[in-house]
Amino acid sequence: MYDSYLKKVSDLSKKYHKKYGDIWWCSLIAEKNATKSKTYHRIIKDLPPKKFSLLNAIWYAFRKYCSFLLRCICSNKFSFDKDASNLVFYYSLDTLKHLDLKDYCAISIDKDLYSFFRITDFLYVLLFYFLEFFRRTPKLGLEYREDVLRSFRGDVLIETLFYRKVFRRLHKRSSALFIFYVYEGLAWEKSMLLAFRGGCIRIGYLRSFPSEGILNYIYDPEELSIMPAPDFLSVPGKVPAEFMKRYFGDKVVQVPSRRYAYLKNVKPDEYKNRDFLLVLLSHDKEVSQEMMTWVECNYGEKVLPVYTKMMVKPHPDNDFNFSWSWPMKVNGNIKDLLSISHTVIVHDSSAHIEALAYGCEVVVPNLPSFIDMSPYIVVGAFDVKDYL
Repeated sequence: MYDSYLKKVSDLSKKYHKKYGDIWWCSLIAEKNATKSKTYHRIIKDLPPKKFSLLNAIWYAFRKYCSFLLRCICSNKFSFDKDASNLVFYYSLDTLKHLDLKDYCAISIDKDLYSFFRITDFLYVLLFYFLEFFRRTPKLGLEYREDVLRSFRGDVLIETLFYRKVFRRLHKRSSALFIFYVYEGLAWEKSMLLAFRGGCIRIGYLRSFPSEGILNYIYDPEELSIMPAPDFLSVPGKVPAEFMKRYFGDKVVQVPSRRYAYLKNVKPDEYKNRDFLLVLLSHDKEVSQEMMTWVECNYGEKVLPVYTKMMVKPHPDNDFNFSWSWPMKVNGNIKDLLSISHTVIVHDSSAHIEALAYGCEVVVPNLPSFIDMSPYIVVGAFDVKDYL
């Protein structure tokens, strides 16, 4: 099912990429992001498609448009260095430390990017939205209905039009020779890659561990040959690099992992007092809800009272509130929490690699509505150091 899904998306890309251009490449179908769209989960789990109407898509588009407007109003003026040799697009400052660059201009995707928009861009997006709105959409079947409507009538189309405009503006202003960005295979990355074609080298930097379940990281080789892709892909660690070479081939450059380098010095036997069961929730609220239901059924007070020392850690991007009163909700450093935990329950986070390095027993729940996207499924038995 996994291979057939990749092949289907690849065939669709070959059919539609010339007709729709960047709107196709930034669509939910081409992005295959299992967090933004639940289509892949539903197909694999044999679940019925979600009911989604044209009015839903229009409402999503309106909210996204207002969101861009509000962020632009609230954005601070950014001092852009057009002469910098390196242009970096990042989410967190840790990325800049890992890259260790000199003579660079760094633009935060979450904050700084919005300072480059102009009032005329909102008129441009509105005009092109209505032009695209009356264009025929791909006929892909009921299971893709939500993805098609959101991509060609809804919020994803609005987002694509904004990104197209801002990255073209940045390309005209910048004289950078190298573009560095955190690689996740997302829509904004493809808009950026399309805008910065020619005249510079585009390098993606993979920070998280890849997985066969994280489809937005990987592409069928035929699709990769026609889609906007980085010139090189920097991948930390032996196992992740070998995995990504299946798809990106010679574009992959293996580098040492700085983010997880500390794991080389972790000695599990030194941690004696391991009294806790640690639950690491997902950045996706719906996944977190199913995780908590699964934990309650399998490790709850009534089922297994011995686990009264349970900690639940929300994801930094989603402070999920659960209704239980007895597990301890924590937001501490992951290293400190792993050092006192004997078991870690995790679904779609690379933190499970850290848990293994700390000698914890790792439990990956089989959720009813969501596929397993943990990076451990790349290989069976492995040495954690091969990931570093």
